[in-house]
Amino acid sequence: MCCGRPGTVAAMFIRLLLGVLLLAGCTANSAPQPAGLAKTEEIGQAALGFAKCMREHGYQVPDPSFDDQGLPVYGDLRGGVVTEKNAEFDQIRRDCAAPLDTAYRNAGVRNAKEVKPEELLGFARCMREHGIDIPDPTAEDLMAIPKNAFTSPDWEPAKLACESLLPASWRWVLDPPRPGGGGK
Repeated sequence: MCCGRPGTVAAMFIRLLLGVLLLAGCTANSAPQPAGLAKTEEIGQAALGFAKCMREHGYQVPDPSFDDQGLPVYGDLRGGVVTEKNAEFDQIRRDCAAPLDTAYRNAGVRNAKEVKPEELLGFARCMREHGIDIPDPTAEDLMAIPKNAFTSPDWEPAKLACESLLPASWRWVLDPPRPGGGGK
């Protein structure tokens, strides 16, 4: 006998078959999930609330997806929703984001507003080293990524090489602007 006792082989086969069926059962009837899960339920609810609040004020902000850190991703809000610097938009965005800011603090996530220019400098330098011309961050403009950078053949390799240098709450800047938006 080459493979051990017949009962052992049969038991291994049954375990393997049960494992495959269990995995299939977990995914076969599930609706496709276009995005990851929120880091916490509070962040998930606050992120959806932010999008709803913005829509209630006339800005077409989609419901978020969630990145690999469980943080919401909306795309380029300024370029996809507002075509120029707009104080009204900024105030509404701040008001709508207040519950999300609280959810971030409760989950121990640093808010993007708490990031200092020097914390983004390594990312900007890395992107330049990989062919994407991003200026050094300043207090007035923490991250200025030209829209044409997203279509550059160097974008994906640079993004993959440099994204770990961004704080998690800033990973949204890597999402290309939606078509039709204005902005920088």
